Amino acid sequence: MDEFGYITSAAELQKLKRQPATLPPSWGLKASFPSWTEEEQASVESLIKDHAAVLNEERVVKRGNLSVGIWVPEKAMIKIEAAKGTHWNHFGVTINSVLWAAPEEALFLLEQGSLELYYGGMPLTLQQAFSILLPHMFTLDHYIVYAYLLRLGFIVVKHHKKSFRGSRQSNATADEKGNRSTDVSSSSIQVSDTIMSSPAACLWKDESGCKPLLRPSDARSTAAVLSKLQVVKTQRMTSTAAQASKYLIAFDVYQPGSGYKKTTPGSPYICICICRFLDPVPSLTDITHLTQEAHPTPVKFAVVSGGNVSIYSFLDADLPTFVSNG
Repeated sequence: MDEFGYITSAAELQKLKRQPATLPPSWGLKASFPSWTEEEQASVESLIKDHAAVLNEERVVKRGNLSVGIWVPEKAMIKIEAAKGTHWNHFGVTINSVLWAAPEEALFLLEQGSLELYYGGMPLTLQQAFSILLPHMFTLDHYIVYAYLLRLGFIVVKHHKKSFRGSRQSNATADEKGNRSTDVSSSSIQVSDTIMSSPAACLWKDESGCKPLLRPSDARSTAAVLSKLQVVKTQRMTSTAAQASKYLIAFDVYQPGSGYKKTTPGSPYICICICRFLDPVPSLTDITHLTQEAHPTPVKFAVVSGGNVSIYSFLDADLPTFVSNG
């Protein structure tokens, strides 16, 4: 018997249980301008009707298979009474022999039909649960990315900051390059002296306020010349001088079958930063800061647009420099 006071028959239950699992498409070809034709109007109304039918669809779940959750606002967590034989895997955490789950975990389980959520002694619908739990600690975009990664089979947990450890090898390599760039050859000194004693020396007297970027004495090696001609300084994503970023890492993501344990999670597969499609592109400073925080785990950006999630990443790369020697 449901809340309206009638009993669902066995035939109706079977019909609800056998409904197709495929959802109507949420995107398609977009016209530049509406044509306002009857065919176009019928197509739009049909799409709206299909989506409304999915939203109004009743879900049939055997009560014995449902775990029970109670929303505790003081702790901003869900107190769980797991159904018999239920394996929670990475969901929830046990505190004082009581299983607790975060709001996003509870919403996902409620959406999957594995949990019945109560608040104030009354069960919540999915819509009610979203309206109550969303303002606590996460946004709708965070939940969309969280559920998207879980459906792909990944293990998703909240990000835990780690201390950044610089690469000694990269520092050593930089020192070696610096040493090579300071090598002075006797031949370059002789060429410099020859030029400065010639009529071309007037170019470097700076009498008119305009002079070349290079002086003959700077031509110690190809690396020294390129360093002088460099207009935009190179910045590495592992630079320790990066400032704080307005972007934050939201989740640590582990691969399925990686032996993940709550007590010893190990190094995540990737770290996820969430942003919206209309947000500005992260600056190099933002990327450097996030890369520092997640090192050595790569950082990827989950971009949410209209409920769809796209994953992007930025790679540290060098442009080729074609030099013959020096």
